[in-house]
Amino acid sequence: MLFQLKMVYQKEDLYALANAVAQNGAISRGWSVIKSSTRKVLYSVEGVLLILMGCFMIALPLIHGDRQPHMLVFGGLTLFLGLLALFFWKIPNINSWLTWKRYSPKNTEVLVEFCEDYFAGYMPTGESRTSYTVIQKLFEDQARYFLFVNKNSAVVVRKDDFTVGDPNEFGTWIAEKTGEKFTKLR
Repeated sequence: MLFQLKMVYQKEDLYALANAVAQNGAISRGWSVIKSSTRKVLYSVEGVLLILMGCFMIALPLIHGDRQPHMLVFGGLTLFLGLLALFFWKIPNINSWLTWKRYSPKNTEVLVEFCEDYFAGYMPTGESRTSYTVIQKLFEDQARYFLFVNKNSAVVVRKDDFTVGDPNEFGTWIAEKTGEKFTKLR
């Protein structure tokens, strides 16, 4: 065993994982990644414009006295879409929160060992051994490494939880082992 860590997954780890999954999906589709603050502003502007347009579509027929049902329906739909857009930027956080609520092994210690040919995870419910060949992409933020085994699943490795080995050496070692380069998360 070259590296070992003991950790208990926290809510913040799932939030960070959701961010990494979103960025991984955007990169794999060739999209540029938009910072969440920029995304919030864009959705807010879109939401306000749709709300104004919906109000206009509802108010115009009422002001002129001719009640056109299709204008009221489309105005209401546009108004609804505007309200939805105002809160749409929060959906990744909502998904992370729901995932955390459903995450059953809360407060369960996970032991992860990184050996020469495989890495192994040990939990009270069982263990798994995995070859490094399944790791497709590597991401990193200030507190964690994310070892993606497919587009939507990653092993989260918190840097502060190493009991054997140095986290910085681990980053260099796993990059060499997999032949992948780390992508820094925003």
